[in-house]
Amino acid sequence: MQTGLINCLMNLIAYLQLAYSPYTSSGSPATTVVFPQILAERSDSGELIVAIRSGQTLSLRKASVFQERLEVATLEENRTIFHYMNGSGMERNLYHDPQTGAAVMLTHGRGLRLVGILSATERIQPSPASEYHPRGSIKHEIMPLEQRKYDGDISSDARLKGADQYSRSTFFDPTNKTESKILEARSGSSPYPVIASCETRIAVDSAFFRSFRHNKKELVEYLAVLVAFTNLKFSTFLDTTLHFQMIVTGIVIFKAMLPNVCV
Repeated sequence: MQTGLINCLMNLIAYLQLAYSPYTSSGSPATTVVFPQILAERSDSGELIVAIRSGQTLSLRKASVFQERLEVATLEENRTIFHYMNGSGMERNLYHDPQTGAAVMLTHGRGLRLVGILSATERIQPSPASEYHPRGSIKHEIMPLEQRKYDGDISSDARLKGADQYSRSTFFDPTNKTESKILEARSGSSPYPVIASCETRIAVDSAFFRSFRHNKKELVEYLAVLVAFTNLKFSTFLDTTLHFQMIVTGIVIFKAMLPNVCV
């Protein structure tokens, strides 16, 4: 089990290395043109059924990744400027599909628009041309995500060398019957699944922020999708063992000043 957990965590680190808006792709990727449509909207749960293309449908639910009062700190020269955003407001268009692993920003006030991650290998965004289908759908493009390599010089055996040591420990093995019986006897019920959340801040440098044209709203929406996608990856852990969610409490922007140019 520990080997699987470590592999999953390594994959999460790779996903968090996605770089520039709107979601990194390598070179000039081949694109697929689609015209997504909302097939159904369930008022009781707020779930949206969206057809992406033939054979691909998303069941989108509202997602939450931000603290109610989101602090955005900009570090510039020797000063720090604090800006507070409404976390709920910034994620009001954030949706995810736990089954397919999709995480997107969705708006449909003037036509359905999706921006985000469809899967571990694909992203979606409205086409710059924004053509309309006769049925009123907006033209979108699906592009491959760059699959970045990590720890390229370290073999899988070396990375997981310590995994077997942990897997032999009854403390880290929730399937160990002896340990489970002891815990159940103490609490009167099984301790699993463990429900945990992690409050964190995300720091970005000036080059990363510049790719969003120094637009904080675009940066925050990008990070919302990325964290929602990461939370879905955490949910691939054994569901009966761990329920984990990452919550962003703040964003730190390191903004470098451009040198003065003398003419």
